[in-house]
Formats: sequence, C-alpha cells, structure tokens
Amino acid sequence: MLFACDSEKAPDPAGKPEKGKVEAKAEKTKDLEIKADEAAGAGERAAVTTSSACRFPNGLPANPTTEDYQQVMWRIFVAANCKAQAPNNQYGSLVWENWPEQDCLVGDQSGKCTQQAAIAKAALADPAAPKPRRVLHHSAAAKAAAGGNAFGQDCIGHDYCEEVVVNPVELGYLQANKLLGMAGQLEYAKTSTTTPPISMPPGSVEIKAGWAKMGAGACAPSTTLHVETFADDKGVQTCYALVGMHVSSKLLPNWIWSTFEPQDTMTNPQRCLPSGAKPPPGSDPSVGQYGPCNDAWGSDPPRSDNPNPTSATPALRALFASAGESLPSAFHNYRLDGVQTEFMNGDTPTLLGNSRIEAEAGVPSGKASCITCHSNPMVFDKGGKATEVQFTGAMLSGVGPAAPVPPGYYQLDFSWMLGFTNIP
Repeated sequence: MLFACDSEKAPDPAGKPEKGKVEAKAEKTKDLEIKADEAAGAGERAAVTTSSACRFPNGLPANPTTEDYQQVMWRIFVAANCKAQAPNNQYGSLVWENWPEQDCLVGDQSGKCTQQAAIAKAALADPAAPKPRRVLHHSAAAKAAAGGNAFGQDCIGHDYCEEVVVNPVELGYLQANKLLGMAGQLEYAKTSTTTPPISMPPGSVEIKAGWAKMGAGACAPSTTLHVETFADDKGVQTCYALVGMHVSSKLLPNWIWSTFEPQDTMTNPQRCLPSGAKPPPGSDPSVGQYGPCNDAWGSDPPRSDNPNPTSATPALRALFASAGESLPSAFHNYRLDGVQTEFMNGDTPTLLGNSRIEAEAGVPSGKASCITCHSNPMVFDKGGKATEVQFTGAMLSGVGPAAPVPPGYYQLDFSWMLGFTNIP
C-alpha cells in the first residue's frame, strides 16, 4: 500500500538524510528535476514561469520508491499551482486554471468553451475587479451529462463545487484521435493495435479541484488557504477557498493518484482523521474519515494526524523556495494526503481519499480508492450505437481490483471525463 512510508528512513529534523544514501537520493532527485516536458507543447511551456519548480516532470527514476512517487506528485502540484504568465493568464491566475474544463469539453465540444472564455475575459478586463478573480460557466448539457454531480454546476450559489481540468498534453491526444465523443472512442478502440486500446501519453495530467464557499463579496488575503473571488456573469462576487485537489499523472500505465488538502481545521476539520477517532464538533461522523495521512518526502513528521499540523521537510521547503513568488504562499500550508499506484497491497485493497472531495460525494469512511473508481469508465457497442457505461454511486465506494472488462467493452484509460461525454 503506497500510503505507508518507504523502508528508507525519512530525513531527520535537521534535514540530513541517512548516511550512505545521500548519493542515491541525490541521483533520484536529479532524475526528477523539473524540465519542460517536450510533449507538452509550446502553449503549456509559455504558461509557466522560468522557475524550474514551475515546470512539469517528464519521467520517473528507475525502480521508483513511494517517496519518489510522493516527490513527483508534489512537483506536479507546485508546477500546476504556479501563477500563469501573460498572455495565458486571462482565465485565471494559476497554470491549471488555463486548462480546459471537463464540463465544457463534454457538454459543448463544438463551442470549444468559448462562452466560458468570453465571460471570464470580460470579467478579468475590469480594472476595478479584485485579483485573482475567475468566472466559471457550465452548460446545461454538461450538467445533464454529469448526472447532477457538484462539478456539473456553477460555483455561484453553492456552498461547495468542483471542476475537472485536463492539461494540453492530454487534450492534444484526445482531439487528434477524436476521442471527445462516444462514436470516436468506440471506433478508435476497435481499430487500435495497442494495449490498452485508448492510452493517454505519459505527460497527461488531470486535476479535480474542490472549492468551498467562504462568504459573499471579494476574498480577504489568507496565509493558510488559497482563496479566489469568483463572479457570475452579472458580476456578483463570492469568495471560495481551495479545500481539496486530486492530481493524477500518466507517468505510470495505471496513472499515479494523489490528493492534497490545506492544513486548516475550519475548512478541512476531518483531514487525516484516524479511523475510529472522534470527529471534531460539528463534523459528520459517517464520512470524511479516510485515515491518517503519510508523506515521508514532504511532511515532517511523515504521518499527519488531525488536528496536528506538520512542517514541510527540507526537500519540500527547497521546492517552495525554487518556485519563489510564482507559487502563492498559501500553498505552503497544503499537504499531500497520500499517493496510490496499485489496486492492492498483497491481499489488502489500497485506499486514497480526500476529506472534502470524497465526503462531499458521500463516500463512506474507509471506502475511497481513486484507482478503482476510475477503472470503470468504458465505451461499448449497444445495438450498433456507441454507449458509455453509466456512472453509479456504487462506483465511488468501490475498492480493490478493477472489474473484468466484458467482451466488446473498451476502457477509457481511467478518465471519467471521457466516460461522461454526451456527444454521439
């Protein structure tokens, strides 16, 4: 189970690794040093600063350990949350906020998110508007395709909302192979000669962000939470805090799954709450308890038990320092809950959950597995018509191995974005 510490010892409080392993760790770190992924394309490279910490990793070292997976997901998290640079910052202040949203891709592919982009651009052009300031707009078709889930709704008017975005590497693959519609997915899968038939390129990244409403009006600066002022198309402002972020990377065939949360007991009172522990006052005891967090690479101490905060390790502090002012300082208070790369650890299912994202979806305590849930999206031929496997609530709480793929069914490479499409 990749929540647990690697067998190697964590750095001591002074930041000195175990003697005799310095060279090996240094070599692995060098392998993971950020350099622009050649597959990312000029668009993504132009959206980040020149800081090495704001560029995305393009691979893993040989025989990676749990700490290597933790490190690479931290590097993706930091790079994605660096401030975007002009001219790619018109839709939002962070790099990932310039990536296309799942909802406008599957709900209005022909419009290419132009309505959302036009609203956002107009709002951000207002010199009197507070920064950062964003506008989220989702089409009615996207809401229907999402089955009423929170990420199919506008943030404005909701206490909690989500958005899912894909990076330019993944989007380029999907567009080039006509995979944003069911018919295209089925045709591609049936004629593909690879295994699996649909497989994103290694540089692909998907992010699910969870936002919690903090109050009406513009946001006051925060040192513990990344906050942004959202506005509807009439200019009504509401403050939201980023309370959870799932980050998945295709640097492994079955992806690397990770989730991050802020160390804030007001917005995330059940983060890293050990199983069986008494939930904080006012918390729902039935959801949100996904176990203690463990991050030997970035957290000191590695194990994080609610409500006690942890410090960043010397390695993580160095990553923050390398990003400099490109990374909003509030992100220094975010922590990696865990990583997941396998369905099972021996006879035990692996788990990974976020105390806000999974709790808001109603996932029972101890029943969250990103890799298992995301193994369900499939397309199949139903009476001569391309059809998606319907999403069910039971898929949210499934753990353990993926279900066998029936004949005539084709997996969509762990991407619910493809599974939610309503385009024929």
